[in-house]
Amino acid sequence: MFRFIRHKIFNKKWLNFCLLIGVALLSAFLCVYPMFKEGSLNRMLETLMSDYIETKNVFPATLKTHGTVEGTSYNTSDSILEFMNALEAKWTQYIDTPVVERQRVLEIAPGYSSDSFNGKPRQVFLDYIEGYKENSDLLFGTFPSDASECDNEMVKEALADGAYPCVISSKSADKDNFSVGQHYPITFKNKDEKEITFTVVVCGIIDEKEGSAYFWNSKITSFDRTLFFDKEDYDAILSVYDRTIFYYETVMLDYTYINYRNADEYFSYLNQFSNLDKNFEANFKDTISTYLENKKTISSILITFEIPILALLLLFIYMISGQILEMETGEIAMLKSRGVSRFEVIRLYILQSFVISFAGSVLGIPLGYIFCKLGASTDAFLVFTLKETSIYRPTEMMLAFAGIALVLSMFFMTIPVISISKFTIIERKSKKHYGKSKAIWERFFLDIPLLGLSIYLLFNYSKQREAIAMNVITGSGIDPIMFLDSSLFILGCGLLALRLIKLFIRLIYKLGRNKWKPAEYVAFLQILRSNRKQGFIAVFLVMTIAMGIFNSNLARSVNENMEQRIEYNVGCDYILAERWNIFIKKLGSMGPIYWRYDEPDMKRFDGLKEVGVTQMTRVLRDDNTDVIKDKKVEGKCLLLGINTKEFGEVATLKDGLNDKHWYYYLNDLASDPKGVLISRNLAEKMEYEIGDTLIYGRYSPVDSKNIYADSKATIVGIIDSFPGYESVLYEEQLDGTFKRRENYLVVANYTTVMNAFRLRPYEIWMKMDDSANYKEVTSAIEDLGIKIQGTTIKGKQIESQRNSTLIQITNGMFSIGFLVSLTICAVGFLIYWILTIKDRELIYGIYRSMGLTMGEIFRMLILEQIFSSFFSCIAGFGVGMLTTMLFTKLISIVYLPRAHNLPLEIIFKAQDGLKMIFIVVFVFVVCFSIIYRIIKNMNITKAIKLGED
Repeated sequence: MFRFIRHKIFNKKWLNFCLLIGVALLSAFLCVYPMFKEGSLNRMLETLMSDYIETKNVFPATLKTHGTVEGTSYNTSDSILEFMNALEAKWTQYIDTPVVERQRVLEIAPGYSSDSFNGKPRQVFLDYIEGYKENSDLLFGTFPSDASECDNEMVKEALADGAYPCVISSKSADKDNFSVGQHYPITFKNKDEKEITFTVVVCGIIDEKEGSAYFWNSKITSFDRTLFFDKEDYDAILSVYDRTIFYYETVMLDYTYINYRNADEYFSYLNQFSNLDKNFEANFKDTISTYLENKKTISSILITFEIPILALLLLFIYMISGQILEMETGEIAMLKSRGVSRFEVIRLYILQSFVISFAGSVLGIPLGYIFCKLGASTDAFLVFTLKETSIYRPTEMMLAFAGIALVLSMFFMTIPVISISKFTIIERKSKKHYGKSKAIWERFFLDIPLLGLSIYLLFNYSKQREAIAMNVITGSGIDPIMFLDSSLFILGCGLLALRLIKLFIRLIYKLGRNKWKPAEYVAFLQILRSNRKQGFIAVFLVMTIAMGIFNSNLARSVNENMEQRIEYNVGCDYILAERWNIFIKKLGSMGPIYWRYDEPDMKRFDGLKEVGVTQMTRVLRDDNTDVIKDKKVEGKCLLLGINTKEFGEVATLKDGLNDKHWYYYLNDLASDPKGVLISRNLAEKMEYEIGDTLIYGRYSPVDSKNIYADSKATIVGIIDSFPGYESVLYEEQLDGTFKRRENYLVVANYTTVMNAFRLRPYEIWMKMDDSANYKEVTSAIEDLGIKIQGTTIKGKQIESQRNSTLIQITNGMFSIGFLVSLTICAVGFLIYWILTIKDRELIYGIYRSMGLTMGEIFRMLILEQIFSSFFSCIAGFGVGMLTTMLFTKLISIVYLPRAHNLPLEIIFKAQDGLKMIFIVVFVFVVCFSIIYRIIKNMNITKAIKLGED
């Protein structure tokens, strides 16, 4: 049996090799799913953790709790630490992640003690932090363990009287006026109401050691009025202190171990810990929650991107196996005539399909790995880079998906056998018109309902645009049918186009039937008589090119619209917000609070010109300004104070967003020192017109409830858009939902704002030349020792957006899918024409004997290509462009759900079309070269003799 199968496979080795390619591609594309999904989700988690570090400047995966124990039960630090060890062990038993660092604090709050210097009562806390000495730098004095060697006389005197030595933080020394040598008598009553007294003395000042940021998760500066003790001295205090002792447990986990495989499980455990311990906190719980919300969307998108290509691959396998079986119909009929049962015939082909499918599925696993790496390295559609992709690793689920590929390919290889295996030789010869009937879709007009269903879904989804957008914003997931609808439209529209092409060809044939030369007449006859066979290739061509055009345009539109929105939202190349020092003074117990900011020196930034900064300007930004008209007050407006000339040189704004170029509005503002520009939504809300008087007020930096000053201004312009201004904001509510809010803008002259509201912190907007790198600018700012409050960098945001999980999946899957579909299209096209030419070798010989030249035969084949393949390609381009026009704005909601000043544009680039044309033409040239060689090497004389025999 297996020898017979081996003989059958090698007898048609090239066709079976093509079948093997189809199965390998099917297995590879299926294997891409688990590897791409796991890698993308791990990458998203990694990004979320990194963003948490960057925005909050704290470790992103900590577990915390706090509580109390009684000194009667725990009278040593070791006993309390053992209790805390048990807590940590319980956490790590379920959250199996290595511990990077831990911070354990024991604290006694004895109340108020008399200061030895002035006798005034002062509240102090007595703390022991395990490992604090190894993670601290001694700034002055000594550690408690070396207190006996301290050269401070007051410390020596206190120690001689039995005081317990301790140290304080540098902040306590500066802010709370602690100093070395101070001692505090601690008096309390124990459980038996017996008064206990002991003394503590400060022997040193410490600060955090460089490189110990993990240990000081709760910063040393947060320990106000706190005295730190060594373990031995703290145990001595605990031996007499039998009241309540506070403990604070913080464990920092290695967040790189939190990944796709365990995130769901860990999230469940964190919820259980929170339910069991009301004081339990995990700062990465919200991070995992965000990950789980996005996980649904990513999984849905990956599946919907795979389905159309998988359908093409299965159709390809079905077509090739059908071609092979059509060549073996005589062999099958002969077996049936010799008594072989239908079941045995089907079993034979099942075994044959298993051999090919198994080999193809195994080959598909490493091929899927390569595809995944290629997809992960994309920056745009068919743009592959050398970016880091190590987070995308093989997974055991690839074996399961290879198994699915094996089963599917066996099923689609065996389907054609079921009908063919019914007939004997006599029954087969009696079917005179076998293979000449129309395709199923053409007979039953399936293209019409497919097209109608897709248009209905498009119309239905278009009416729900706002609801879909809000679902995406809140992380509620998306309907995958929305993505599949575009593929459904391409299929329905493509089939309809093929139907129309056939009618068009018939029309041309009938119009010139009496005028065609022999070569043209034969070419048209062949096209009309082989409609069913050509249908498979035509569908491949239309689907491949249409999906390629649509995917290319969708990816281009999403990528460029995202980048344009980032450029608009930032407003320039680089924005720096420096941390300013504020001086606050209260005039009397009931008097007003006086405040003043200390403005840093702007000249420090002149050195940035050496790293590519060409222009910079001050921009005052306040998003909590009130606009007042009569008794109407509109709060939370955005106020921008600008120097018009400098701002126009630094900021950028796309043309066509306002009634006139935005420079004219800057000129109007510059011409009136007390003038303002306002947004159109504010003008409509408050019923303002140009020339009206507007009052705007600002809140004090030390009192957020009261406006401390206001200013009158004249409206000189009403604008729709402005650099850095978004007219719609989405605010997260307590229940996790988002609420849309109109954002109103007031733009005033910088000098006027400063005079009216005093000096306040401003942003520094910068313009960089094209060759500058934002990382070099950031490094130069750090070298200047500038305290940064925050930065907004256009280049960094664009880079982050390109590397975001959703964009990476879209570009990667579109690129891989196009390459796979183009491969099977080329292979299918080549197979079809090779088999067609081989089948027509005899008829070519007859044509030659009838007087047709070789040139006329080639002209005949060229006409066949023009009216079949070329028209199919044109139809594919047309369907792709039509799908782009209809579906791009709908599907882009998934990527750009928020309303924005920049309307979504459908972007076509000639280079994308040329790239597609070049690839398709290259494939066709290779295929035609092979076909040309086959025809040229045909022995027409032998073909004629074969016909005579």
